[in-house]
Amino acid sequence: MPPFTSIQAFINAVNSGQTNITTVLTNIMQDPTRWRPNRPDIVIDPHISPWLRQLFLDNGMTEPEIDHIDTEWPLNDKRTLRLHVLRAINVGRVMTFDWTPGSGPAPSTRVSWPADSKPLAEPVNVTFVQQGGAATLSADETASRVSQNTSKRAMTTKAKTAPTAIRQPFFI
Repeated sequence: MPPFTSIQAFINAVNSGQTNITTVLTNIMQDPTRWRPNRPDIVIDPHISPWLRQLFLDNGMTEPEIDHIDTEWPLNDKRTLRLHVLRAINVGRVMTFDWTPGSGPAPSTRVSWPADSKPLAEPVNVTFVQQGGAATLSADETASRVSQNTSKRAMTTKAKTAPTAIRQPFFI
């Protein structure tokens, strides 16, 4: 999950396996054949291509979420995932994406393909597994932007006692 994800969004992701990033990726890959003409534009190395960035924005991803993918996802995972996406586009197979917290020392991406004999509507399942211990609580940055009438002591107390965001350095 990107840095400064709200606690509620984190809880929702833990409960549902869905984040905004996974929802957008799943929506984009519901009709994979429409991306066949754009296969050369699906570039992630060394950075997300302008075309791919715009596709993500047009489908509801935020700039911080795209930057999170671009700069914090492990490059080898992005390269491998790109190959699976291109294969799914080539064969016309739907893809779904989800997220789960993990306990391992590093983030990982699990990809599961259905048998070739299965209908194309049976999706390739991609699960992003967050590394263990990657989530840390941090005070909401807006706590430091309280009105001029709030005392400095109250502001300090709020920042110390009201963490409202999750800082997650590596994965969605």
